[in-house]
Amino acid sequence: MSKKFLPLILLYGFIFGCAFVAKGLLRPFVRLILYGWIFGVVYLFKRFPPQRALIISFLVAVLFLPETGIVIRNDFVINKTTATSIGAMLATFIYYPNYLLSFRPGLLDIPIIIWIFSIIPSQLTNGLSVTTPMIQNILVWLTPYLLGRIYLRNLSDLNELAIGIFIGGLIYAPLSLFENFKTPNLHLWVYGSPARIGSYLQTFRLGGYRPTIFMEHGLAVGMWMMAATLIGVWLWQMKVLPKKIWNYPTSWIIGGLIFVFIQVRSTGAYYYILLGLLVLLTAKFARTAIPLALIALISVSYVSLGATGQLYQIPQVREFMYSGTTNASEEREGSLRFRLQNEELLSEHARQQFVLGWGQGAGRNRVFNEEGEDISVTDSIWIIEFGVRGIIGLYGFCLTFLLPALSFAFFRYPAHTWRFPKVAAAASLAIILVLYVWDSALNAFPNAIYTLASGGLATVVMKPREKLSSKPSRSSVRSQPLLPARSYRAQKTSSN
Repeated sequence: MSKKFLPLILLYGFIFGCAFVAKGLLRPFVRLILYGWIFGVVYLFKRFPPQRALIISFLVAVLFLPETGIVIRNDFVINKTTATSIGAMLATFIYYPNYLLSFRPGLLDIPIIIWIFSIIPSQLTNGLSVTTPMIQNILVWLTPYLLGRIYLRNLSDLNELAIGIFIGGLIYAPLSLFENFKTPNLHLWVYGSPARIGSYLQTFRLGGYRPTIFMEHGLAVGMWMMAATLIGVWLWQMKVLPKKIWNYPTSWIIGGLIFVFIQVRSTGAYYYILLGLLVLLTAKFARTAIPLALIALISVSYVSLGATGQLYQIPQVREFMYSGTTNASEEREGSLRFRLQNEELLSEHARQQFVLGWGQGAGRNRVFNEEGEDISVTDSIWIIEFGVRGIIGLYGFCLTFLLPALSFAFFRYPAHTWRFPKVAAAASLAIILVLYVWDSALNAFPNAIYTLASGGLATVVMKPREKLSSKPSRSSVRSQPLLPARSYRAQKTSSN
């Protein structure tokens, strides 16, 4: 058996070993793992070319690091995202400071600058501390975006990121099937604590278990597997992927991934992939990305109506929110009804600080009853951002992901170019970012991989269009051989 599969075999062996024998084996080492990962990321940057190291670092963190955090002070927490951000920035200062020195802000960076730094006036106007929320927001959101901007600088880099997401989906596939039949407790069995948020009943959907694996919730896994499947299908159709993957026909691999995706039992993810495929098919046959713009418009319209309160005054919406359920989808509709009722309550409270919000900390963005009990549930990123940073932060978040994606699709690489293998991967990432904004209108699952993609797309959009061959060919997009960092830097030095 090829040695390249050995790390994967050892990984699966360890995870399943913990599941059946040594439950909670890593619980005493969670703090050590999170702190140690900072230096692990630095090593990856020494071992691999920076783009590859960056992608591997965040993929490993998102897919396998524990969903727990080490509280340093108030809102400053060392978790899988902040540890990776710290390690990647430290490695950048050590090995590749020229990447930072060559960075030049552009117009597409304005939304995230407004979004992240709007926390300063939000905190000050509410008499709250600025330091720790600012540090946390920089590490969770701004740093991955900046790393994407400086390292993912061309279509080839974005292709590598898309392939990384696809491979991440393949690696998660056996774990997903395992939790389908064995209950979603891998995080508990490996790290000694459950990763799930909310009731355990949320893991049972559509007659089976919805996998959580090492993510915060089964819905986050559904979104991830949707992204991996959408990328896989599109790159397979555009002949970007090789004919065989791991010595199996690629068509079999894609079919298996689709099967696993169906088993994640996330109805929202089912809708997203149908929308994504609709965009891709429209781009392929009609050569237009108008459906992508419509999805973005619906997302922004939804959060805008919610922020102003008009959404909850629409007769059909109000009737749904406060009427009983009489059909077979009672569980699904009950969840949506509960979400809308809470959003109406939180939105009304947030409109008291409409522009800058209530700030981060002390739970000021939440709603309490006369006895001081928290009676609100924040289920979506949009209502969190609106409550914490007001309308400025809300639109800053949406535009951080939408502007690079839409600019890519309508100005730099229009839909008629997506048939080229060189562009196909970046196009799929643009679609995923728009779908992520839609998902953030319903759920609250930050994922640094999507933020990396936003930064990378922004860089590509702000550069001249790369030359595209008149006839797409598989060889034009094959990945370059992976070089150790020493060889990579030596090659770079000699070329200069």
